[in-house]
Amino acid sequence: MNPPRPKTPKATFPATWQGTWSGPSEVVRQGKTAMTFPTSLTIEPLEAEGRWTWTLVYGEGEQRQVRPYELVVVDAETGHYRIDEKNSIVLDAFLENDTLHSRFWVGDQVIEVQYRKTEASLTAQLTTYGAKPLVMTGGEGRVPPVGSYGLHSVQRAVMSRE
Repeated sequence: MNPPRPKTPKATFPATWQGTWSGPSEVVRQGKTAMTFPTSLTIEPLEAEGRWTWTLVYGEGEQRQVRPYELVVVDAETGHYRIDEKNSIVLDAFLENDTLHSRFWVGDQVIEVQYRKTEASLTAQLTTYGAKPLVMTGGEGRVPPVGSYGLHSVQRAVMSRE
């Protein structure tokens, strides 16, 4: 008889991420720290099946911003989720191994978001690029055209469970 297989992250997410995580965020632009601020993320089940809180808090005092989003299970087997910002914006997100990935554009920026859980921490990284290519290359013969995008900033928070 074979021993039971360990559950994959897709089978246990978001339950294994449940709780409040907190730690400092650092925003880096052109190799220099532009700002730092406290960050937290609270993930808790809601009464509605397949819906969880996804509450982000940035800053403190007068600068404090609370973003009461919800994580919605679309297809747990394939790792497809959505983050509902509760203001008509809904972002698709995809779990692969221990990382939740999302990419979207707003205005003139493309934002790539990754939330990665380890045993000891949850790291949130938001990487922001310009939405228009800096340069287009390739496109000759059978070579497809390729656009390269400029990096604006990287925001990274390494959070511990409270």
